[in-house]
Amino acid sequence: MKKYIRELITFALICMISGAIGKVSPLGKSVWGFMFENMIWFPVEVVITVLILDKIIAERDEARDRQRFNKITREANPRLITTLKTNLTALVVDKSVYDPQKNDDETFRDVLNNPGKYLTDNFFNAMRLFHFINSGDQYYNFQGISYYYCSIMEKTLREYQERYIAVMNDDVLEITVKLQNVLRSAGFLDFPVPSMWTVKSNWKVADGTMADTIHELFELTETLSKTFEKISIQN
Repeated sequence: MKKYIRELITFALICMISGAIGKVSPLGKSVWGFMFENMIWFPVEVVITVLILDKIIAERDEARDRQRFNKITREANPRLITTLKTNLTALVVDKSVYDPQKNDDETFRDVLNNPGKYLTDNFFNAMRLFHFINSGDQYYNFQGISYYYCSIMEKTLREYQERYIAVMNDDVLEITVKLQNVLRSAGFLDFPVPSMWTVKSNWKVADGTMADTIHELFELTETLSKTFEKISIQN
């Protein structure tokens, strides 16, 4: 309907102008005066009615699209959030030592609310041991650690977008695209340098914005989770 609104408004203006001219002309004082007066006000009533109907239809279509997205992605959305939270917490906290008192949701929430407790100089300069089936054990610095976990998350987001892009809610699309961009930055995904992953680093939180970038990943994931919840509630 939107594509016809401009033409309708143009037609209404022509009718109103014609009616106004007729009203002030000698014919306006004759039996034709009533018709000219209708020509002035009837288009206004029609345009207002059409605009109201257009808004109602747009809201109905939006609700239908949300319902369709929610129905199709009902199982995929929680899995996506779980994958993001699991890998983000693994990026920040070395899980090689099992702690039965902690879970991903609690750790995620703690990092989200207290980033300074985790994103320290020690975190950025620690070497972490990875166990690879085909290539044995390897110690990685922050760059290698970040590449490993961010590449998993970016791939998961990309596959999610490719699968559900046809029904994806605009807010979800915007957040997932931003998440991808930040992941590529935080994980050095555009310029991977494996030869640098095993060199002990000397990062300083005060010297850059990497701590803010890592924390932004937590904030965006939380926003995405809340957006999924909101869409679910609306349906």
